[in-house]
Amino acid sequence: MDKKFPLIAVILIVAGSIIGGLLGRMPSITSADSAITPERITSEYSEAFDVVNSNFAGKIDSDKISDGAIQGMLWTLDPHSSYFTRDEFRKLSEEQSSQFYGIGVSILQHRDGVYVQSVVPGTPAEKAGLRYGDRFVSVEGKDAKEWSSGEVSKNVRGEKGTPVKIRIERVSSANPIDLEIVRGGVPLPSIRNYFMLPDSVGYVGLTGGFQETTAEELKQSIAELKKQGMKSLILDLRGNPGGILEQAVQVVSKFVPSGKTVVSVKAARGAATRELKTYDVGYETLPLVVMINGGSASAAEIVAGAVQDYGRGLVIGSDSFGKGLVQRVFRLPFGTGLTLTTARYYTPYGRSLQRDYSSGSIYDYYTHLADSPDQDQSDVAPNLRVARSICRMVVFSMADAESNRTFGFRRRSVIR
Repeated sequence: MDKKFPLIAVILIVAGSIIGGLLGRMPSITSADSAITPERITSEYSEAFDVVNSNFAGKIDSDKISDGAIQGMLWTLDPHSSYFTRDEFRKLSEEQSSQFYGIGVSILQHRDGVYVQSVVPGTPAEKAGLRYGDRFVSVEGKDAKEWSSGEVSKNVRGEKGTPVKIRIERVSSANPIDLEIVRGGVPLPSIRNYFMLPDSVGYVGLTGGFQETTAEELKQSIAELKKQGMKSLILDLRGNPGGILEQAVQVVSKFVPSGKTVVSVKAARGAATRELKTYDVGYETLPLVVMINGGSASAAEIVAGAVQDYGRGLVIGSDSFGKGLVQRVFRLPFGTGLTLTTARYYTPYGRSLQRDYSSGSIYDYYTHLADSPDQDQSDVAPNLRVARSICRMVVFSMADAESNRTFGFRRRSVIR
């Protein structure tokens, strides 16, 4: 597949996008600089490519150059606009399905390699001992140190029951670690577990992202817990990376009356603000505590923000990730694609969910949580014992109140 000039031209002319600082010789572009046009950018890129192609001492990979140019352009905009190769773009749809075959890890690409971001409980990866922060060195004997996350994913996934040999580097190990992992089904439920705690407190761990089945999973979990005598609920959103916006709206609809704004979506360039409101699905009135941490992002923050703004429950934990930018997916030629920030999320009371990214590198933006103690959900404060105690406090405070009264704990909560 050769995407060199046609693909770049299509992106630049149709989207009117710009490349800032590409190859170190393009000027900074602003709306006030009328001399900079898509045609000029395309021309300069073509000339730069010709120079590289004619004079570089090594072998030229046109696909990688093209991919890197587009990604570099998007990185000048914000941390969440991103380019996807053909394999990565195909993976987008799989991530919102219920199951695929692989080893069961979420991976993240840094400038120095691809790392394990999280391990899905009960999967081959967990059984093999893979951990957060492990760096992929090789897969099936092929050097993976310079692979993209898409290349690692492509080579790790495969048919159910087939083995894959990987080598990883771990900070705590002086030598690389070799593992042979048998691929298996990797379930992707939104709710990883739910159970009853003492004092009639129910727990729902909605930590697996917001996917097509999230609202239905929550409905079934709550129904089962109510059969077991649940009188108050802990909704755990720690480590939830977000997902489908519509599912977040449906989750809020389970706890907030119909017709209430869940989130406002404000597009750039004067476009009208869109408000998404709760549905009439028969909302629950039981006392509610929502747990968040630095891994709670996007749709998870929308849910916590709505609960907080309406005083519907108490939000506890550490600061959430702060991801309030809206991405739209664009399909490009040759099976590739990109996500581009087109709007921002705001809570019902008008608070932006997006933390500042104007200073610092994209690497810092995504890795600032790496040394945070709340990355390990088993140790994060407050733990379930604290959350259960808070649930009891909420129940006692409502003893003489009507069942649909708000709780008024907003000032004690910590969502961004």
